[in-house]
Amino acid sequence: MSNRNSRHKQSTSNYARFLERFLAVVGALTLLVIAILGITFLYTNIIVNSDPTAERYARESGLAILSVHSEQDMQTVLLQRLSPEAQKTSTPAGIAQMVEALNKLGKFEDYKGVESSHVQTGLLPFSERLGSNITYTASAAFEHGTGLVKMALIHNGDDWQINGFSITTTPNPN
Repeated sequence: MSNRNSRHKQSTSNYARFLERFLAVVGALTLLVIAILGITFLYTNIIVNSDPTAERYARESGLAILSVHSEQDMQTVLLQRLSPEAQKTSTPAGIAQMVEALNKLGKFEDYKGVESSHVQTGLLPFSERLGSNITYTASAAFEHGTGLVKMALIHNGDDWQINGFSITTTPNPN
């Protein structure tokens, strides 16, 4: 009987050691995942969001787009700033529609600047911002209303480029 109790205590002891080691490994892996997520969060919200080159690029691009009055000028502005992916989806009809909407607002009066509204980056924070995306909005006042450009910037190599954009115009009430 004592032999049987001894084996039972030994198997219970082995199980307890296994469980202890298992929980230690699971705890360490959990801490590692939390640390990686924390670093990614900090990288996204501090480094990428406060990148002065992205904000400067968005400010300059917003001003250039909102102050255009001809289709040819808009095509020039966009070709200089659009990413290759966005250039494939940009159509002359869409550009003409944007210019027409802006022209209905009349004379350009005041540029209100840009604000970042969404930041997304790749999972690896050490990738030199490769795959970083920031969404900005730029607004302006016109003689007969307001214009708002929403643009998604992507970091390609050493440059920021517009990867998507939309223009919303709001005429003043008569």
